Amino acid sequence: MSESRKSLSFPKWLLLLGCIIIAAVFIFNLGAVTGDSSMERIGQFGDAMGGITAPVLNLISSILVFYALKAQVDANNQIQCQIEDQKKTKEVQDESENLHLLYRYLDENINSFNFSSLPKEYLRNKKSLIFNKNLTGGKAFEQLTQQMRCHFHGPQQVLEENQFVSEYFSILTLMDELITKLLICKCANKDILLVLVKHQFLYKIANNIKGNDIDTLVVEYCDDCKCNHGLPENIRNVIKNIQKRLIDVK
Repeated sequence: MSESRKSLSFPKWLLLLGCIIIAAVFIFNLGAVTGDSSMERIGQFGDAMGGITAPVLNLISSILVFYALKAQVDANNQIQCQIEDQKKTKEVQDESENLHLLYRYLDENINSFNFSSLPKEYLRNKKSLIFNKNLTGGKAFEQLTQQMRCHFHGPQQVLEENQFVSEYFSILTLMDELITKLLICKCANKDILLVLVKHQFLYKIANNIKGNDIDTLVVEYCDDCKCNHGLPENIRNVIKNIQKRLIDVK
């Protein structure tokens, strides 16, 4: 039996009990006026009926009013719970849609990322590099990280202020933020999005450094080149953080 039926059963029985009491009192006192239909006897009968049944009826009325108010409160609570459930469902749906939009934005930025070259006057060992070609997507990230790690021999400030490097750092930061949101969200498809993000990271953004310990890519002095080179600290830290949080994603 549902809660609503249980809450209505007691008032029904109470109302039935009141009717039985009134009927019993009426039948019990009916003999007092049988054969005597004078107004005085009828008045006495009415007074007796009213005096006996009035307290019972008042009590029953009070109890019924209480149950009516309780039923209204329960109905209001149920409606409020439904509203809260709908609100939570809407929040999860909105969160899921926002995360999808954020992933699509990240995907578009990764695929549209283009790179030609870091400032050539600071590059060494240029024979292995690709010039005069505007690379996009995974190839662009691969060429940029290769030049930063091995070929750039200029001031770190020049590297950090380079437009390609700044955009690369921006995409990494966006990916890191998306991972943060996915790990704490409640949407049902978060695992799928995390797998997609991991795929983007491993096979496009960090394809040629995914097998390296990121700490070995720190900017250090190279005895062969007589110069400092490596990944800038801000980029290295974001990559390290992304690697750490994606390690358990399957």
